[in-house]
Amino acid sequence: MPPLQRVRSRERPSNYPLQRRHAFASRAAHDRALPRYLASCILAWLANLLLFAVLHGPAGWPPALAQAATSSAVAALNYLLYARMVFDDTADAQTPA
Repeated sequence: MPPLQRVRSRERPSNYPLQRRHAFASRAAHDRALPRYLASCILAWLANLLLFAVLHGPAGWPPALAQAATSSAVAALNYLLYARMVFDDTADAQTPA
């Protein structure tokens, strides 16, 4: 990889470490948190797809309103998943070593 591409790839922070460190100040083990984070991303993507399809399709909402409602719902879902499933330090404390 050329040096310029290596620098650019380091400049793009991933959402996972930012959420882990700054939003949740988590010390959850990476081998537990990262797979759960990826699973929560897939679940959120599917929820986004399905909720928008239902709101814009059968419910007949205008696209802008359906997207606003979907984005709000998925943001709340992401927060709950991150707080209770991904970055929950108490789960690490309860897991035997």
